[in-house]
Amino acid sequence: MTAPHFAPINGISLERYAELGAAIADEPNDLEAQVRIVEGMGVTGADWEAAKNGRTARMPALALM
Repeated sequence: MTAPHFAPINGISLERYAELGAAIADEPNDLEAQVRIVEGMGVTGADWEAAKNGRTARMPALALM
């Protein structure tokens, strides 16, 4: 069973999130470019946004582990 902090968000696992994050690394401030990139990798813009927000919200809890 996956620990809640590592559970997928909108179907995006932590590993997939890292992969997508690496793919958008050259576009840190261009949200439209980020969406184009992740959509090209099979992830909707809405799912990417949910994953980004969810992972950011989970970070403080991970620091306490």
